[in-house]
Amino acid sequence: MGDVITTLSQAGIDASLVDIHRSGFQRLPTEDKPRSRNGAVIVLSVRPLRIWYTNHATGISGMYSEGAGSGLPSKAEFQRIMRARQQAKAEREASQAEVAARAEVLWRSARRADPNHPYLVRKQIEPHSIRQIDDNLLVPLRLNCAIQSLQFISPEGEKKFLYGGRVAGCHYGLGIPRNTLLIAEGVATGCTLAEVLELGVSVAFNAGNLKSVAIDLARRYPQSRIIVCADNDVRTVGNPGLRYAHEAAAAVGGKYIAPQFSMRALVEPLSDWNDYRTRYGEGALRACFEEVRNVG
Repeated sequence: MGDVITTLSQAGIDASLVDIHRSGFQRLPTEDKPRSRNGAVIVLSVRPLRIWYTNHATGISGMYSEGAGSGLPSKAEFQRIMRARQQAKAEREASQAEVAARAEVLWRSARRADPNHPYLVRKQIEPHSIRQIDDNLLVPLRLNCAIQSLQFISPEGEKKFLYGGRVAGCHYGLGIPRNTLLIAEGVATGCTLAEVLELGVSVAFNAGNLKSVAIDLARRYPQSRIIVCADNDVRTVGNPGLRYAHEAAAAVGGKYIAPQFSMRALVEPLSDWNDYRTRYGEGALRACFEEVRNVG
């Protein structure tokens, strides 16, 4: 198992979670997103061990073949992979429909968020249209205006989505769309930008979703300029915040803007525009977007 562990690990997938005696699609967490199931494998045979794998978050896919066998799937194996993916897609869409219905019920039963909620106070943001159930904030994930899922944010800032709900392509909108539309990763960042810059903002919820949201907004608002407000993940290998922001902006002919922190500030866990506003103030944030605001 040593070689397969190495191969899957290089793709960001924990091989210890793979059941080699189970056929069909296996959804697995990845190292970069351990609370999500962005990884997937299909065990094609046990002896010799042949596994097809993919990491949806990074786009890494491949075949592991034990021994001297081919590293490419045969025609029969390829057909099996496609059938398994189609079945998994159908099951995922059915699950997402159920989650969307439950999310709608929860959203309707929730109250307006308390402006003094610890997370809002700590991030220095307003509640906007965010709602609350018990101590958890509720943020809607919408696609074509319909709620698909919810993000729960605890007083300590822990974030969770409704299990099995759709995230890809979904967003949370703030403000009114104008000539310039901003896209941000997180809720606190999106709220900060909407409040300080007074522009329409869409929250994509994660870096990997920036491109899908950008493409959707460009389709719906073809006359608007898309600006991706990147997280600057200098403490993370490969800086996924910048990488995905660049890809999203390039996909729609837009641009991205990332916060720049001093070397002293890099000792602290700072990465997004909410961190930037907290560190340097609203005036400094506005200055970074002066050209954008003049057009918007």
